[in-house]
Amino acid sequence: MLSSIHPFGERSRQNRWGFTAAAHILGSALGGLALGLLAGGLGRVAEAIVGRWPLVVLVALVALAGAAVDSSIASARGPAWIPSKVPSWHRQVNEHWIGTYRGWVYGAGFGVQLGFGFATIVTSAVVFLVVPVAMLTSSVTGGAIIGSAFGLFRGASVLAMAGADDPSALKDRFATLDRLSRPAIGAAVATQFSIGLVAVLALAGPFGAAL
Repeated sequence: MLSSIHPFGERSRQNRWGFTAAAHILGSALGGLALGLLAGGLGRVAEAIVGRWPLVVLVALVALAGAAVDSSIASARGPAWIPSKVPSWHRQVNEHWIGTYRGWVYGAGFGVQLGFGFATIVTSAVVFLVVPVAMLTSSVTGGAIIGSAFGLFRGASVLAMAGADDPSALKDRFATLDRLSRPAIGAAVATQFSIGLVAVLALAGPFGAAL
């Protein structure tokens, strides 16, 4: 996505990058909202049928499995963003939209797909964790909050390209992002492991009895 929406490219298409980026962030937040609403509603139904503890188990399993998958990516050779070990289909956004539609149209369209999480290729297993965590709220409102935050955070990644308004700056920015890819995967591993550990402790500790 960052290779498609950046100041240099938008200027060459006579679009305002700020406007396109804002539409992208808003679209991503809306895509995350849709995902969160679905997951929260599903969690509410699931809790009514099977109770709360299976949802905690699901969070623990997805979090710890995701941490293991992303750990294998971080330890592999080559760029850390290569999603070779993440179960995912390999659909990308339709780049033919660029140059066909206005900047805010493809910005928002790409954002919605990115924010929904599963409409395009999944590059980190942490994306899968959003659904069980939103389900655990057993609330449409809670799911919407989690999903929106997820989508907003993903969409805001486009801001990393701010100031890349010429070929040299663009090349330097991509080089920087490539260097940061492994620390980012490491942070994703730590986040998933922490959530998984909390879920396991909730099941094994005094909170488990209440579940």
